[in-house]
Order: sequence, then structure tokens, then C-alpha cells
Amino acid sequence: MKSMTKIVIAALCFVAIIISAVLAIAVLKTDSLSAPAILSRERLTAERIEELRTEYPVFYGAPFADSLPVSMYKLLSLSDTVLIAKSTGKMNTYTDSYIFDSSSPEVLVDKKAGGTGIQNVKRFEYEVEVVEDSSGLYKPGAHITLAQNADLEPYLPVLKEGLEFIVPIRVVADQNATRKVQQYFAEAGFYYVVDNGYVLAAFEESQYGFTGLKAESVYKEMGYLSEQFKGKTPDEMSKLVNKQ
Repeated sequence: MKSMTKIVIAALCFVAIIISAVLAIAVLKTDSLSAPAILSRERLTAERIEELRTEYPVFYGAPFADSLPVSMYKLLSLSDTVLIAKSTGKMNTYTDSYIFDSSSPEVLVDKKAGGTGIQNVKRFEYEVEVVEDSSGLYKPGAHITLAQNADLEPYLPVLKEGLEFIVPIRVVADQNATRKVQQYFAEAGFYYVVDNGYVLAAFEESQYGFTGLKAESVYKEMGYLSEQFKGKTPDEMSKLVNKQ
């Protein structure tokens, strides 16, 4: 009888160890960006969101754009990483010169017209400090610049000193440009971080309603979607989102 009792106790201990191991693995998966992030249910009130809009406006893209604004879905699929960053308030303008390959049609046409084959593009950039980076491209505390075409400046958020925000960025390396590497941002996917950790969209949200939610959960969700969307069609992206 005693031996049977010992066997039962041993079996129960073994089962407990297995359950503990399974729960530990589940916790690790939940904390990882390889699994869908769980959005916090805490949300700012509609009244508070309306109050904040005077300081944190929505931008609708440049009216002279030839095509429709890029959706956040598409922007996330093209982005290299998603950042939480804080602006230093330093802004600079510069001219980027692109030198095309000497045999390219652009150069041949340009030289025939008496040009040099160099295209000059005026840009602006803000210096920001990285707080978090979903892909690990930049370490927390690193100072980088976020740039865009100068013609789009009036249609993008102003990165005032101390402003914290979430944004997907595209890192472009071009050996033919004056700036060999540059990080680009847009209004789509840009979220102001306000009121001690909540977000407001700087663009007109259509697919998502992240405005008013907790910044940390929104950042994790965007980082996860950025990885999942790479190489996907719009229909495939919609199916992924509907599974959330």
C-alpha cells in the first residue's frame, strides 16, 4: 500500500513538472514579438483625445501627391523597423545629390541637354534619440536623423524638442547619393506619445484604431506586424490582421 502511494505521489510530481514547463514556454512566447502582442484595453476618453488634438494634430498628406497616401499596412510592410523615439528639437535642411550610372538613360538624356547627370533633391531631417527599436537596428540612447523631402515638410508632424513618438522607418543606403545612409519617416503610422504613455495618431486612421491606447502595447503590435507584413500582398495583410 505504501509503495502504491509513493508511485502515485511520484506520478503527480512528474505531471506538475510538465505543466510548469509548458507554462514557462507559454510565458516566453507571449513576451516575444514572434507572437501577436496583446493590446492594452486602457484607453483615453474621447473628451481627452479631443482636447489633445489642438496640440497634436492629424495630417492628411500632401495635396499635390500624384497617388493616394500610403496606408499604414503598406508602410509597415516596407519599414525596416519601428521606433519609440524622442526628438532633440534639432532640425536641418540639406541637398542630396544623386549621381546616376553614366550609361543610364537618365544620364544620357541629361547630358544631351547639357546637364551633368546629377539630380539635386532638397531634404529636411530631425535629430532624435532612440528609446526602443523593434528590430534592434539601433541601441537605446543612439542619436539618428529622420528625413523626408523638403516639399513634404508642411504635411508632416513637427518634431519639437522633447516630443516622444512611435514611427515605422525605412533605412535607405545609396552609394550614389551624398548621404550614403538615411532614415525616412512619413505621417502614416506616426503616433504621438502623450499623457504619460498613451498614443494619438498623426494620420487619419482607417484600418486601425490605436488612438488612445497604451504606447507600449501599440509599439509591440506595430513591431510584430512590421515583421509579419514583409513581402505580403494587401489581401494577405488583411487576413493576418483579422486573425488578431
